[in-house]
Parts: sequence; C-alpha cells; structure tokens
Amino acid sequence: NLPEIDSNYLSMILLSILMLPHPVKASSSESPSRLVVIMFVRELASRLPSPTPVVACTVQLGFCRSNLFRGLDGKWYARTFVSLASVLFSARTSEQGSRTLVHAAVGEDELAMHGRYLSSCQVTEEDDYIFTPEGKAFSGRLWV
Repeated sequence: NLPEIDSNYLSMILLSILMLPHPVKASSSESPSRLVVIMFVRELASRLPSPTPVVACTVQLGFCRSNLFRGLDGKWYARTFVSLASVLFSARTSEQGSRTLVHAAVGEDELAMHGRYLSSCQVTEEDDYIFTPEGKAFSGRLWV
C-alpha cells in the first residue's frame, strides 16, 4: 500500500522545488514558505477581474491543539513533546483556530480582505519584502 499524500504537502513540495533557485528573503519572522503563499494570493487577487465575486485571502489559524497526533500511540516521548509544546506556545483549540477561517469565508468587509493576510480575524500587515521591487518581481514569477 502506498501512503496517502495530501495535496497540500505535494503542492508545497513542488513549489519549493520550483523556487529553490530563487530564495525568498523575509525581513521579519515570517517563514519563507508562508511568505510565498501570501505573495501568491496577493498576485492572484490582482489578476482577478474587478469586480469579482471571489475573495482571495491568506488565512493563518495559529497553533492549534487537535487530534492530529493521535497516531503517536505507544510513543510516550512524542506525546509528551506535543503536550508540552501545546502548553508552551499557548495552543488554541481547533474551534478557536477555525474562527479566522470562518471569518474569511463570511466576513462583512470582503473588499478589505481581498488579497490580504488574516490572522486572529484581523487583516494583518504583510512582510515589507512583498512591497520591494525584488518582492514584486518574485510575485510575478510565481505566475510564469
């Protein structure tokens, strides 16, 4: 039996391979992979016709506790690590994390969210790199 591969993982792998020759230089604590997703969504939003019934935005749920690690049965050290990380990083419940996703789907001010990055149900400022000439050129290359 072949293991099931989630399309989210496959798409990130393919995007990473594509971007290897062009490293992203984030100027803040933003992870490069998240920055690429934010840039992709901003570029998508700019390419949609105006007006459009589609709102494209990036959603950050935050670190959430869930049953994702339920397959760690018998591995006490792994369960202990996950439990400790949940406490140390103030993990949200899955329900709390999903609020931003629901807000993005049914929020009232869709024009303010279009092409933007949402965290904790708020439009959040993106990394400065996105607005530099190099960042804008990189965003354009995502569509080539």
